[in-house]
Amino acid sequence: MPQDVDFLWPDITIGNTIGAVQYAIKNNTRLLLSGYPAINSYETLPDLVTPKEATWASLVYEAYNMSLVPFSGKIRSIRISPDIIQVFTNSEKKYIISYENINLFSLNNISGLELNFDKVFCYNKVIDWFDVRTGGEDKLSFDIPRDSVIQSIESYPSSRRDGQVHYDLYSISHLSDSQLINYEYSDTYIRFMIQRYAKDKEIKLELWKRDVGRVCEVVPKQMIENIKWLGDTHETYQR
Repeated sequence: MPQDVDFLWPDITIGNTIGAVQYAIKNNTRLLLSGYPAINSYETLPDLVTPKEATWASLVYEAYNMSLVPFSGKIRSIRISPDIIQVFTNSEKKYIISYENINLFSLNNISGLELNFDKVFCYNKVIDWFDVRTGGEDKLSFDIPRDSVIQSIESYPSSRRDGQVHYDLYSISHLSDSQLINYEYSDTYIRFMIQRYAKDKEIKLELWKRDVGRVCEVVPKQMIENIKWLGDTHETYQR
């Protein structure tokens, strides 16, 4: 082992996606989780039934039991250099890893590859979460105009202290940087639009929170022979 190296792992998978965890399990490689995935509790796989978040957690648990996840939930950032990886943890520790090949699924919290990849900004993915104060007794449906900035509105069952079934909702909008600071695209304005789009029922909403992620296109440039890009063409980074 080279001097000042903490670990020698020939093949390493880096990323925070379901695909990254599946790849590490299938190929029996160490997995460096570069962050939590940009998914919420109510997103599903293409079958529209299986929750993405639960799938990700189950796969990470499987990888952990296979001893493939050395820094589970502890990584703050990763710096990739020729032949070594520096891992910085939330507890202010640094580990140096010698590698031969990297299977790269994400640039989230990754540095050192600025000359090898461009991240081209596309839009801000804005998720506005609302408590339905009136009209949430049943699953809600909406008529969204084609020219609306709101891409989708999802109504989901939410727990209440009285044990009754109740539905809250969240909306997903795609906004530019200028729209993000414009009142006409604020959570208040989005709330008014959702109330207007509701089918056959008057609803009243109260904002719970707003989540914003920057969606960028990942463009490989000068590729390194022993670093293989396996991620999606677009990635979401938390602001």
